[in-house]
Amino acid sequence: MDMGVVHGEVRVEKVAPARGILEVTIKSYKLSLRKKEAEGISVEC
Repeated sequence: MDMGVVHGEVRVEKVAPARGILEVTIKSYKLSLRKKEAEGISVEC
């Protein structure tokens, strides 16, 4: 799936290393991901 976001719209807010959960903000949406799920996301700069 492709998401049309630009530089500066994706930000890692919190990391819970013991549970392997990341909280990210994409545009104005908060999203929680397991580390395994996040590993499948690629970001082009």
